[in-house]
Amino acid sequence: PQPIQPQPHQPLQPQPPVHPIQRLLPQPPLPSIFPMQPLPPVLPD
Repeated sequence: PQPIQPQPHQPLQPQPPVHPIQRLLPQPPLPSIFPMQPLPPVLPD
């Protein structure tokens, strides 16, 4: 009798794309997180 063939492993399903929730997360804070300082008054020439 033929030897029992082991069932082939199911192919690994490709990981799902980035979850939409991760896409909705805010982007990493920009470097402009410093407290907004008032701009110096522009003196007209």
